[in-house]
Amino acid sequence: AFVKWYCKLVDKEDSDESSQDSEVAEEKTKAEAAFDNICDDLSDTIDASDFAKLLESMGTTYCEEEHRRTVKKISEVDSSSGKKVIKKSVFVQWYVDWLFGDGDSDEESEAESRGSDAASSKKESKERSEGWGSLFKTSEKGSWKCEVCMVTNGPSVFKCSACET
Repeated sequence: AFVKWYCKLVDKEDSDESSQDSEVAEEKTKAEAAFDNICDDLSDTIDASDFAKLLESMGTTYCEEEHRRTVKKISEVDSSSGKKVIKKSVFVQWYVDWLFGDGDSDEESEAESRGSDAASSKKESKERSEGWGSLFKTSEKGSWKCEVCMVTNGPSVFKCSACET
């Protein structure tokens, strides 16, 4: 009985993967068609300024704040016109990853958009290396820890603010 159940389970997982593959193919086709509707010529590129129109034509809500990093990441400067353009293949790949991906690339782009000056990166690495221990350090000079409840109190407080001892 277990073996039959397990075989059915494995067969079901295989069909789930194939259904996701068909969904990916469908969304890819939809993205290509929407891109072709926005694209004026046969160059397979659109102006980066048309990105909002492209997303909205696909039924997706465009958020300038969220998608600004995306436009910056997937666009490039056209050598002949000097304008920022988005290639069809790059857009379709990004769109499919955006819909079906796990979101790792968004975190990377957020980190890139914060800037790369040395001071901020040193500060971030210091904060990461301190971990939980930094939360329990005394915050002000002269602050004290209550021996009854272990709450840290400021230097101007004479009774514990938590247990009043």
